[in-house]
Amino acid sequence: MAQDVMTAKQAAEFLQTSRDTLLRKARAGELPAAKLGREWRFRREDLDAWLRAGGDRYEALVDTAMDEELRERMREDTGERIPLAEVMARSPA
Repeated sequence: MAQDVMTAKQAAEFLQTSRDTLLRKARAGELPAAKLGREWRFRREDLDAWLRAGGDRYEALVDTAMDEELRERMREDTGERIPLAEVMARSPA
């Protein structure tokens, strides 16, 4: 059974890359990840989306989604803040 949340070692195996490469990309914000204390965790769903988006192009998709959300909020002029997780959930995969 595939795990929904993976350790760095499991995520590196899933992506067929080294753990060092995976952690470097996670630290740089180039890979969808969350830090839990001193450990990194990776959601299989997020890594799948990252791969479908072409890997390194993922950051551009997130930036585009955030820009679109910001423009929409400015048009609405609600002043409401939106959590990053919600913006990312709306980003194209």
